[in-house]
Amino acid sequence: MNGVDALQKLVLKEIEMPDYIFIDLNMPLMNGIQCLQEIKQLPAYAAIPVIIYSTSSYERDIMQTISNGAFQYIVKPFSFLELCDKVRTVLKMPVTSP
Repeated sequence: MNGVDALQKLVLKEIEMPDYIFIDLNMPLMNGIQCLQEIKQLPAYAAIPVIIYSTSSYERDIMQTISNGAFQYIVKPFSFLELCDKVRTVLKMPVTSP
């Protein structure tokens, strides 16, 4: 639902340990960068790749998320099929531990 809800689910272990975490940059209550920063402070989740996605293609947004520890940044495409292709590409990328 939002960044606060996502963090609560992680902290309270209400979900299985994820292989990847996808976060929208523009969420209510806590934006994607704030949520990313909080996730990276949680020892159990710090090494999990976080992918930010957004309609924003501003270089500033992309660089800010990457500098805060995001694994990748996906600009939301216009079609669902294109989004699926982008996600498949990201999931095939090698993940290195921080």
